[in-house]
Parts: sequence; structure tokens; C-alpha cells
Amino acid sequence: MKSNRRVLSVFLAISLVVTAWFSVFSFCVTAQESLTVQAGNASAVVGEQVVVPVTVSGNSNGLHGMQFRVSYDSMALSLVDASVKLSGGYQAVKEEDSLVEFYWSAIDGTVQDGTTVAQLIFQVLKRGSHSVVPTVNASLGDCFYYLDETDTPVDYALSLETGTVTGEADISTIFHFEIAGRETGVHELAAADIKMCKAEAIYGFSIEVNYDAEKLSFESGTLNERFPYGRIVCHEPGTVRIFACTEVASPVTGDADMASLYFNVLDPNADTGTSYDLSVTYYNGQPAYTLDAQKHTVDITDVPAVCTPIVLKATNPYDLNGDSVVNITDVAVLLDCLAGAGTANGADTDLNGDGTTNITDVAALLDWLAGV
Repeated sequence: MKSNRRVLSVFLAISLVVTAWFSVFSFCVTAQESLTVQAGNASAVVGEQVVVPVTVSGNSNGLHGMQFRVSYDSMALSLVDASVKLSGGYQAVKEEDSLVEFYWSAIDGTVQDGTTVAQLIFQVLKRGSHSVVPTVNASLGDCFYYLDETDTPVDYALSLETGTVTGEADISTIFHFEIAGRETGVHELAAADIKMCKAEAIYGFSIEVNYDAEKLSFESGTLNERFPYGRIVCHEPGTVRIFACTEVASPVTGDADMASLYFNVLDPNADTGTSYDLSVTYYNGQPAYTLDAQKHTVDITDVPAVCTPIVLKATNPYDLNGDSVVNITDVAVLLDCLAGAGTANGADTDLNGDGTTNITDVAALLDWLAGV
């Protein structure tokens, strides 16, 4: 009996813009079937390798041949290897810049349902999610087809399933921000320190730090001396904006402290072990920037941030200067407060809890020192 030929064309897009065309041949197909072409999902840390398989399922009669093309974004992926995953018959792989072509045909064999027909191995160069999208050749319409014994085209129902290649950040090796919440006494100002890590000649930045305005109230902030020009502003509760610049001839390279933020704790349930989360977003997508001849910018909208919460710890209410020791210096702090100086760390000086700070609080502190 004369064998039938089925021609299949698929454009496969990898994140990448992967397009492919498939030509598929089969024997003795007598009724319409459904064929599913699926690009696999995979992920890898930037700099590592990722395997992207292409599978075919629903072909109950078995496929006897195929050819397809895969193009990809060479700025996001670097091709390490490409191979046909089928044995026997004729097979070939042709590689060009951002393009790979696969060929396979076998007179005596078939591709069974669910088989991985090809495999690509890439090194991931960029972060982000990159779609793996099978599509049909526009010239063939919306479905695959084969020719019957009279060379009449017969529809072949097609289902295309999109996969995703994800490039993940390895923050130990790429530019990122860190926010480290300090362990803070229950009666002290809550504090967090912000750092720029793995920077490469950065001259400035703009970011937003977000917090829970129902539990924290922004008090103040200070920029590190590496960033002498800038502002820390809070236009609305819940968000602090930080704008900062270095000296023209002093870019930040490597790791550098950027700023410290201080908050009053509004949470009525605040107690030892309570924590408050912080996060980073990027103000209107504005970048970090350099000041070289081309005035290059670094897009920070895709830069990761590692944020650890502010955690409240138990403190001695008589330790007014926060040095973890109660002694005569705390008496001096309290006397300065009575003179109108206030406390540097926002400690509560109402030691006897009567709602005011006066000479009776000094007496309470002296009694504590005397062991009364």
C-alpha cells in the first residue's frame, strides 16, 4: 500500500523570538487527528545552562519525519548545543547566528506519542521570563496537514502550548540592593540600612522604600557620605523616596552603604520579636546612572533587592543612650532631656509612666542604679 506523506511546519519562538517550522510525515492516516507541539519550561541562574526540550504528543499513528527551525535572541541566550533526540534514519542540525535548523526522517520507524524530538542547551545571559512559543507556518494555515493517496490535503487539528525559559538572578554576582532592618528596642526608633552591592561605576540612583504606614511612621533618614548630593523625602505615608548622587569623580564600585532610615513604631501590639517588612521599588522607573562621555544609564527596574525586616528586641527602659548598659551616662542623657536636648535615639524618658518627663523620672533612674 502506498504510504501517505504528512508535511508539518512550525515556527518555534524562544524568548526570545523562537520560530520554527515542522514538516511531519505519517503512514496510513484515515481520519482527522489532533497533534500537540509543546516547548518545555526551564529555569536557570544567569550564567548557568538551561535545557529546552520540544515534544510532540497526540500523534497516535506515529510521525515518520520532521524538519523545524528555532531562532532565539542571542542577547539573552548563548547556544551551547542543539541535537535531534531521535535515533535511526537521517538527521542533521544546522547552526547559524540566532538560528538552528533540525532535520529527521526514517522510513522504517515512527515517533511515538509524547516523544522529545529535539533539545537545545543555552547559557542564560539575561534575567527575566522568556516565552517559548510554537507557531505554525503562516503559509500552511491554522493546522498541520498530510496528503492522502490522491494527494488531497486533509486537515490535521493542531494544539500549540507555550513554554517559558526563566533567567533567575544570582545576587552574589550581580548588581543589587540590600535593605537590612536593624534589631531595634521596643521603645527605640526602628531603623533600616540600605546598601548598593556589586555596583560598577554608579554615580547616582533613585529608589522607593515601602513600609506599613499603619505600624510605622517615617521619622528621618540620612545619606551615606559617599552620596553627598540628594534627598530623602516622604510625600505620602508608606513610601520613602531616596534620590542621591556621588561626587563627579567618585563613582561607587563594589559594595557601598547608601542610606539609613528611621521610623517611629505606631503598632499598639509591638513587643519583643515583632517584625516589620520593607521593600524596594523604583521611582517612575528612573535608572541608576553613570556620568561617562555617553551618559550611560543602568536600568534598575529589573534589579533585585534583598530585604530583611526590622525586628524588635527586648531593651532596658533605663538604657536611654542605647549602649546596652545602664550607668551614669544615662542619667546625663535624662538631665539633658529635661534641659530640652531630647534623646538621640528617641528613647522613652517617661520612666515612671506618669505621662511626663520630670525630676521624678531622674529619681526613678537613680533608684534603679542603687538597686532600690
